[in-house]
Amino acid sequence: MNLWQTYSRKIVDLDSPKIEDICIGDIARSLSLQCRFNGHVSSFYSVAEHSVRCSWLARELYSGTVDYFAYIRRWCLMHDAAEAYIGDLTRPVKQKINGRFAKLEMLFEHLVAEAFDLALPYPEEVKEIDDTLGITEARDIVPGGPAWDWGYKIAPLLECIIPWSPGVAEETFLQEYKDLWR
Repeated sequence: MNLWQTYSRKIVDLDSPKIEDICIGDIARSLSLQCRFNGHVSSFYSVAEHSVRCSWLARELYSGTVDYFAYIRRWCLMHDAAEAYIGDLTRPVKQKINGRFAKLEMLFEHLVAEAFDLALPYPEEVKEIDDTLGITEARDIVPGGPAWDWGYKIAPLLECIIPWSPGVAEETFLQEYKDLWR
């Protein structure tokens, strides 16, 4: 057995996780304490903050009250939620290793989608928002900015990112969740 204990003291069996294992408090806590870019940053910047900023960017880009745009915002907030249970690997590492991690990641992505009434695959707009924020984050929090051409055909946002503390990231993530799922 490959057991894992979450912040809320749930015991998750990585060999056969269940939807009951998924908890918004665990997701918010874990992501608020996980650093983007595998920690290779000038100051701590959490995955939770990244997820909230993705949701906010979706709100800016797709203003309105249409259900589909609310759905995009929900996926933006949850697109990295599986990382609360299995961590993450950088994109280059994911591309280098075999598909075992990808299978585990997909299993947890399906559980997250089911737990929060979302459907996979997530909308293409989420990937575009994630990439836009990623290149902006690299410019602002990676020392010297991105050191290679990421191949993105997008420009970073004009706004400069000033990272939040983990506590602020956790609270803001939970508030965004409450706002989107009321």
